[in-house]
Amino acid sequence: SHLKATSFASTIRQGSVEIVPPQTFPHTSTDEDIALLHVLSLTSYTAKQRVNDTAKLVPRDGSGIYGFTASNGFIMGMHHFNNGIGSVVPEIEGINRTCPIRLVHTNYDTESSQTVALDTFNRDYIKNLDRPPGAVFGAWRSAVSVPLAVLTGTRGIPQFSPISTSTEL
Repeated sequence: SHLKATSFASTIRQGSVEIVPPQTFPHTSTDEDIALLHVLSLTSYTAKQRVNDTAKLVPRDGSGIYGFTASNGFIMGMHHFNNGIGSVVPEIEGINRTCPIRLVHTNYDTESSQTVALDTFNRDYIKNLDRPPGAVFGAWRSAVSVPLAVLTGTRGIPQFSPISTSTEL
């Protein structure tokens, strides 16, 4: 479903979700208000690398395909949830008819850096103090995910880091 930007004038904030009228989503078969849960995605597309004595951002895996592939999986998962498509996860088939929550996201490149990830989260959080994210997806490297988890935890925001492998998480 695509959001109609003009519908957000009547948005009401309740906890970590924004409540909008059902007309915002033309393919929703409910007359109930819809709750939008904003997920902040912190993805590692690039990394700093020294090239000829100059620090440059380069694709993390040489071609950049891995970062974009994983992001597309994340976005597809949100699309499947929002539209009740159960082809990959059968349990969510039709969930859009019974669950009034829809997921929306903002995606940032962490540059595989703790500093960039923490700064990006803080800037987004401060910029949207009245509308903080309801969840954080990422980061990808444990070295980035662990300090980010401390920061999101102090704000009561759940963080999902499915690619990070540290036992500290």
